[in-house]
Amino acid sequence: QILSSTNNSDEEQEEADKKSVSDQIFWAKQQAFAAQLAAKEDAGVKKENREKFAARRLALTSDTFYFSVLIASALWLVSPNPFVTISYLFGALAGTAYSYGLGKYVETIGGSIDDTDMEGAGVGQAR
Repeated sequence: QILSSTNNSDEEQEEADKKSVSDQIFWAKQQAFAAQLAAKEDAGVKKENREKFAARRLALTSDTFYFSVLIASALWLVSPNPFVTISYLFGALAGTAYSYGLGKYVETIGGSIDDTDMEGAGVGQAR
């Protein structure tokens, strides 16, 4: 009778071990599935944010250029010295070019060399 209870407890222990292993496998698969869904969602959010930033960068650059030309035209009409207008226009266009370049650089921050859709000078640098 003691021997049969020992066999039962051994069988119960083996069954519990099998159940524990199957539970671990199940939860590992669930975690992998959740991680896969999160990665897809993160990729979609990153792409959407990248597109929003590109639109804002383009709007900033075009607005800066538009107002630079508008103010330069007003200076041309008001100022008797043409060098004032030329100097302003040169500085404003240099500032517009700088803002465009800075926007392109900032767009690459957070990317890695493995991202196929990321381009620019900041990708893959060891900084």
